[in-house]
Amino acid sequence: MRQAIVYLLSACSAVFAQDTALFDAYDSARCAGANIIETSVVKAGDCLHTSTAFASAQFRGRQFDNVEQPVVFFSDELCQNEITDVAVETGDGFNCFTLTKQGAKGAKWVV
Repeated sequence: MRQAIVYLLSACSAVFAQDTALFDAYDSARCAGANIIETSVVKAGDCLHTSTAFASAQFRGRQFDNVEQPVVFFSDELCQNEITDVAVETGDGFNCFTLTKQGAKGAKWVV
């Protein structure tokens, strides 16, 4: 068990060292307490997409530690139709984005 934990922590460190982040899409606003629709590891510039529209999204990683990062949301899965009504909450290692007027199907972290 201890060896598995060490491997897991080593893998997490390697992921974060490559300027990647963890992405969760949620079915309701404000991230916490909502059901997760999609989870993935992403790099800056990737077009993330879900088949179901999401109401909020959380990006986690050292780059998101109490600092708002530039993330753009889209109404389509191809990351072409930008959504501008987005509220953000920053915290320890995360940004939670709530789409205030419409759900999104795509997102892009644009560092």
